[in-house]
Amino acid sequence: MPSPEPRFRVSYVTRNDQIEIARLAGHIDKSAAATSFSDHITECLGRNIRGFCLNLEGIEHIDSIGLGLLLSVMIRIKNVGGALTLCCISDQVMAVIHAAHLDMVFDFRPTESEALHDLMQTVNHKLRI
Repeated sequence: MPSPEPRFRVSYVTRNDQIEIARLAGHIDKSAAATSFSDHITECLGRNIRGFCLNLEGIEHIDSIGLGLLLSVMIRIKNVGGALTLCCISDQVMAVIHAAHLDMVFDFRPTESEALHDLMQTVNHKLRI
């Protein structure tokens, strides 16, 4: 009997009260963890955090549920003038994103440090405007 895919898990780190890093792992499903992740993004937006880095290194597989969650989070962030960058994406996950034609929708960086650097510049620029 094949082992079930790991459940969706997220860990969070806030940088300089401006950028929220979410490190995602497992399989994004319709679990309480996915709802909690979405609620956490809303809470961060309420605290005026406007830069979000989603590190997908721990996501080995993504399906329409996962893509829908990422899209809904991106829309909420963009609607308040925020920025979202996805990083550390496996080739398998990127292939699904590409097949869904979402590679033109999201901002990608190969590493978390590159994502944070670019987000910090974006957030600081928006604060000056």
